[in-house]
Amino acid sequence: MPADDAPDPAPADPPSTPADDPVPATSPDSSTDPAPAQADPDSPTDPAQAAEHSPSEPASPPTSDRADAPRPRRRGPDPARRRGPDPARRRAASTGFLLGSLATLLVTAAPIIWRHRSVFEASLNGMIQIAWLAVAGLVLLWMLVAMVRLSRVFTLCVCAALFAGTGLLIVRTLRHWWGIYRATTVPPHHLTTTAAAYLAGGLLAACALHMISAAYRWRTGRASGSTARRAARRSRPAASGRLPHRLLRAIPAPRILAAGVVGFLVPVLACTALAVLPSALVRPEISTTAPVPAAIPARPEAVSGEPAWTRLVEDPLDVVAGEAGPVVVQSGAVRGLDPATGAVRWSYERPGADFVYVDWESSLLSRRHIITSPNGRYAALRVGTDRTLALTVVLDTRTGEVATEHPSREHASLQLTDTAALDGARAFSLTDGRDLWTLPLDEEDERPDDSGYTGSAGHSTFIGYDDPGQFRPGTWDDLILIPDADPTAATRIDHVLTDPTNRRFAVVDGWTAQLTEDGARAAEATLAAIREARAAARTARTNSADAEPVMMGWQTQAVSIDALAGSAAEAGTAPVPMGIGSGINSGASLASGDLCLIGQHPSDLSMENPDPGDDRVAAVSSLLDTATRTVRTPETDPGLASAEVGIEATVHNGSATGSVVVRPGNGGAPISAPIGEGSALDPSSTPGDRRPPAQQLQNALTRRGAAALTVPGATLLIVIPSGHPIYSTPAPPIRIYAVPGGFP
Repeated sequence: MPADDAPDPAPADPPSTPADDPVPATSPDSSTDPAPAQADPDSPTDPAQAAEHSPSEPASPPTSDRADAPRPRRRGPDPARRRGPDPARRRAASTGFLLGSLATLLVTAAPIIWRHRSVFEASLNGMIQIAWLAVAGLVLLWMLVAMVRLSRVFTLCVCAALFAGTGLLIVRTLRHWWGIYRATTVPPHHLTTTAAAYLAGGLLAACALHMISAAYRWRTGRASGSTARRAARRSRPAASGRLPHRLLRAIPAPRILAAGVVGFLVPVLACTALAVLPSALVRPEISTTAPVPAAIPARPEAVSGEPAWTRLVEDPLDVVAGEAGPVVVQSGAVRGLDPATGAVRWSYERPGADFVYVDWESSLLSRRHIITSPNGRYAALRVGTDRTLALTVVLDTRTGEVATEHPSREHASLQLTDTAALDGARAFSLTDGRDLWTLPLDEEDERPDDSGYTGSAGHSTFIGYDDPGQFRPGTWDDLILIPDADPTAATRIDHVLTDPTNRRFAVVDGWTAQLTEDGARAAEATLAAIREARAAARTARTNSADAEPVMMGWQTQAVSIDALAGSAAEAGTAPVPMGIGSGINSGASLASGDLCLIGQHPSDLSMENPDPGDDRVAAVSSLLDTATRTVRTPETDPGLASAEVGIEATVHNGSATGSVVVRPGNGGAPISAPIGEGSALDPSSTPGDRRPPAQQLQNALTRRGAAALTVPGATLLIVIPSGHPIYSTPAPPIRIYAVPGGFP
């Protein structure tokens, strides 16, 4: 083989050629190659000088006689260079780290900017100011770097300062997060996202500073030989057919590409862990679930039997009927009870959390804290977070499982259909929490409107309530019916009866009461007569109460709001006549599950604070059994709708005591439960302090010391302490007596 075709081995000893005739460097073991090496006249003689030149780039332009000569083989890597990291992989890792930090910063900063006007505005403003100061400081540092020609020690000091400042911001943010979580048991996810943004910004600044420093040092080290290398590249002859090879060489090697990917993932994973792990590791609720009951009991149709179990409820907030039994809301806990035994079937607990009320006055215990769907399948409550923000939690009343959680506001309206919830202006699914639609903007203030109604709605219809602010005798109102599948197909209905005790309408199993056409004309005439009497009294400067009272009572009918809204499932459902009435008895309707009407009463009788024992008040004149769509009067009703509830003085074992009593309206045998030792009654009170049993009215429930409620599988008798305070924290305990019934 000719000597020109042989590889260029490095001589074992320094060559004896002149200085302008160097020998190219080869691997250290090339001296053992039997083929002699031909000296390259363009290579330097000094091995140190030869090492400065790239293996693939000649030190000087090649002569024309070597244009056709084969290229020498590349030198093997220097053992000294093997010990350090590959510069290409190092640069790829740094570039990936920089891009990963930048991408994470953009992703985490977006929610912060979006929420800067939230309830946490004060704290976020302070943090945003600190972030802006940090950015300004980084700019000043980079200017300083450019002026002083950054050194490695200075770079390390600056990076250490950046990490220290970033760590301080992260610690401060996480402390704020922990304080909110301890107070509300609701982890504020936006604060961990803010901490992740701080971390991403610190990593981005430190990485950029390091890369600037490394690039400056690299360019300074290559400045002496860059001129010769550029001249060599310009003088290198162009080879034909090299474009594919150049394209292939432009593609990063697998190891370099892997280094870049790893560098990109490191800040992404670190910031993601900081944003997600704190909220994921805490356990805001302590829940126990139960299987679906084999048989779902019905509400008892008759009030009869003996109490089978009793339960003392500490810190009570609300008691409602779920689909499979009673649901009791306490401070920081919601529990589903077995109607047959009173045992806890499931529980949802947030120790120390604030379950904010959703309605001011619509519960047996005054303020409503939980809303159920018309079929009782789902129940929704709100957990307070801070100021006006809240978390709406939807529970499956059969199993206690959390169906969904949704951000909300404390004072927003809340209503449920069988499949959806309308929280303020936003509707979402009860099964998966998916947003469905949003109410249109109000033309006056250009913000999403609020439905204005809180409570159980229709099976597939939401209710929009708009108080016109005009004088009305507290008897009727106009409603907007909104299908939960199509909010644009809204329907307006008028002359919907309200409860004269609190001027609220009620919906029971998708049914409400409305004046008939004749009743509406008569009611308007009555309203005009009242206005004329008041105007005449003002003209004559007399007391309008001296005028002849007018009877408040008109023809009414029960209507299905789903049918009026155009529901296909309720198509053809006709209104049911209910006789003469003056309003809805929301208290009796809530307690019994039947739609109850208040009878006639004179206009001079104040219904805002009525006395259930007043003969002029017919607390229940007629009622509708929504399951069978039959109308009954109190004299024919064996259930709880028209029953009298209260506490009577009795003698037990020779001593005077009290008993909670429920007497059916049809004269059937009453239910009685003695209030003995360990009861929830005020020890200082006597049985004579209690009012006699009377039909239930909403505003009189908490003042009578007792209430009754039918739930699937049982009739509950609830003893409320004397003077049960609305603002008491914690609320005095109540005692529940249960009479099972309604089981298949």
